[in-house]
Amino acid sequence: MANSAIRFIVYLAVALLLFSCRSGTPPKQTSRNPADTLKMALEELDQKIASRESDPALYNRRARYLLIDHQPEKALKDINKAISISPK
Repeated sequence: MANSAIRFIVYLAVALLLFSCRSGTPPKQTSRNPADTLKMALEELDQKIASRESDPALYNRRARYLLIDHQPEKALKDINKAISISPK
């Protein structure tokens, strides 16, 4: 039980660290509705990831947007993926 709590805290710390990092440029804003802009950014990242599955920066960026969109479970999966494919 304690092990899973520690693991959760570590994941949360990594998520917050990755969230605070600024990498890449923000998506182009073509809509005045922030929810629409976020949805479009996530769709754009899905397409980029489909063509460059080995780029950890894309997973990191999508995780940050997923956290903004209140989807922490999906964000955590992307963070884990980014960590697993990052060069050692």
